[in-house]
Amino acid sequence: MARTATDYTDIPSAATAVQLVSALAITLRKISSINMRADPGNTGNIAVGDSTVSMTNGYILEPGDALEINYGSGSELAGYWYADVATSGDNVIWTAVFHD
Repeated sequence: MARTATDYTDIPSAATAVQLVSALAITLRKISSINMRADPGNTGNIAVGDSTVSMTNGYILEPGDALEINYGSGSELAGYWYADVATSGDNVIWTAVFHD
């Protein structure tokens, strides 16, 4: 049975990437998929990607936009994904499906 985790990550400072799944207990677990949504209440865009993500090199999402990545076989660690924001204090809402 697949297990999921849903949470939101606040990005306190623009131009500073923050790991989405930051709880150590799950960052090292493999995921089958992850859905990342820019909080509809955000005032600016967000960028999601690896630890080097910035507003110039990630998947750019406007408020309310979402991106889902499916790995199928659970080939990526939950801790891979980071986000940066154009406006300090904006949020990313995410759901990860863990590969058992």
